[in-house]
Amino acid sequence: MVCEGCAEKISAALSPITGVREVKVKILQKRVCVRYEPGKVREQQLTEALDQAGYSAERHPQ
Repeated sequence: MVCEGCAEKISAALSPITGVREVKVKILQKRVCVRYEPGKVREQQLTEALDQAGYSAERHPQ
């Protein structure tokens, strides 16, 4: 992730997923913070959506 276009693409991949409440993309830190409802969506679904958008994901503790 290197630009605003990347941030928009990531948000577009994650936001429509049922259970995702908020997507915050931090371009300079190369991080995406996702607030979601665990009962409605699994982390694996989020990771797969990012993979399909052309990005890899790693989980970092808060």
